[in-house]
Amino acid sequence: MFTDLAAGAYTITEAAHAEYAFAEVSCEALDWVADGSSVTVNLTEGEAAVCTFINGELPYTGSQPFTMPFLIAGLWAVLMGLGMLVWGRMRKLDLS
Repeated sequence: MFTDLAAGAYTITEAAHAEYAFAEVSCEALDWVADGSSVTVNLTEGEAAVCTFINGELPYTGSQPFTMPFLIAGLWAVLMGLGMLVWGRMRKLDLS
């Protein structure tokens, strides 16, 4: 928040954040122009301006939290299936 600013043009830029992406900016002011994540406000004497920067959460790009348990369960199922197949063949050979 800035107070007691003299009349003139002021540019405010939102810094990038690792978890959020800039979406839009809007201002309650007589004369303002947005350019990407920056806004320039031309204040007149005694004017109050309020600018709001709106961000969106970036999509999660890492591995999914349940991927590893599903991979382990799948591998276990494959190994158990192979074990049962081998055990069944061995048992069949013993009975013959």
